[in-house]
Amino acid sequence: MVFIAQIIFEPNKIFTSIVLGLMLISQIYELIYYVNKTNRILSNYLDTIKDKNFSSGNNIQIVDSSFTSLNDSLKNISQSILDSRIEKNIQFNLLNLIIDKVDTGIILIDHENNINLINQAAKIYLNLKRIHSIEDIKNQSNEFYQLLKNKLQAAKKVVEISQNDNSQNFLIFTSPLKLRDKNFILITFNNIKDEMDKKEIQSWQKILRILSHEIMNSVTPISSLTETSLHQVQTQEGILKSISEINSKSLEKIQKALLTIEKRSSGLYNFVSNFRKLAKIPNPDKKKIFIKDLFNSMQQLMQPELEKHNIDFSVSFIEELSINIDYTLIEQVLINLLVNAKDALVSTENPKINLDAITDQGKVFIHVSDNGPGISKNQEEKIFTPFYTTKENGAGIGLSLSRQIMHLHGGNIMVKSVPYNRTTFMLKFLN
Repeated sequence: MVFIAQIIFEPNKIFTSIVLGLMLISQIYELIYYVNKTNRILSNYLDTIKDKNFSSGNNIQIVDSSFTSLNDSLKNISQSILDSRIEKNIQFNLLNLIIDKVDTGIILIDHENNINLINQAAKIYLNLKRIHSIEDIKNQSNEFYQLLKNKLQAAKKVVEISQNDNSQNFLIFTSPLKLRDKNFILITFNNIKDEMDKKEIQSWQKILRILSHEIMNSVTPISSLTETSLHQVQTQEGILKSISEINSKSLEKIQKALLTIEKRSSGLYNFVSNFRKLAKIPNPDKKKIFIKDLFNSMQQLMQPELEKHNIDFSVSFIEELSINIDYTLIEQVLINLLVNAKDALVSTENPKINLDAITDQGKVFIHVSDNGPGISKNQEEKIFTPFYTTKENGAGIGLSLSRQIMHLHGGNIMVKSVPYNRTTFMLKFLN
């Protein structure tokens, strides 16, 4: 440009001016191309990051040696991103492998009822090879289909699913999820039939052991005493003795034997009666009951008996709190717990029993607490076993009966004990 400015007005150097002008245009073009090429390289590199295609990251061309350090930095960045992506894919594949290997069926559906994720266990349970939407499940289990269609929020339910002309029971959990402003429902389910069968067998074995133990305890002395009585009234050949051959001592032995037989027979009868109570609990007739009415009834019923034993009995509740229960059955549960608490306080100084009710997250909890000697850790679960008792004359059915009544109400009964401080039986109602 300087040369052109010096000679452009000299008439004998027009050709030189034209050549210099062409050279200037060429240099400007080269400069623009050089700058644009660098921009294109950086633009292409950023596009590879956006498109997650790092295969060309190491092939970036630099037009000048002064960009070598930049080129190395870009290569290192692309390699780091590539390594991170590879590791992410490995973790994703590993997670998919784990999900496919677990025995729990897993299904993820979106708000449009499309299935975004389903593992191998779910396909096997539902007997499906390909599944895209919840409509594919309808033929296998309409109940399961309705559960998915209704998108139950944080629900737990047992449903029946057909499997090769066989029906299987599944415990299903549904949980709502929100990912990147999209709503999903995560469904997990397990086949519980085998576990239920196992528990049922164990329960029958436990019941049979209890029955055989109680029956043998009664039948063995009855059989022995019957044989002893027969020896008093007949000869070794089985011939009945005459009146003159039976003395007063023999009659006393027969009387004692019959009294013992009568006592053991009565005990066996009571045992069978208690067993029938456990087997014939009626279905709850639920109605809305205010806690204050239930607790006031307990006070009127138990206060006189507790005062006889100098037991301080206190009641606390929320005034308008109510629950849906069978009044008669829950009243029986509370009577059982209060009587047990009273019996536990026989030798306790300053004995106290507290009956209270609270509500937490839509659930109602009734507590029966005492300051007696408490329950040891190894007894906390045993006390709910039928006919297990720590009382000398106890039948061992009160707590077992109470647990069954609570299960029929959809709730539960639990115990927490700190010896000589506080033992609490907690009734949980889902309400």
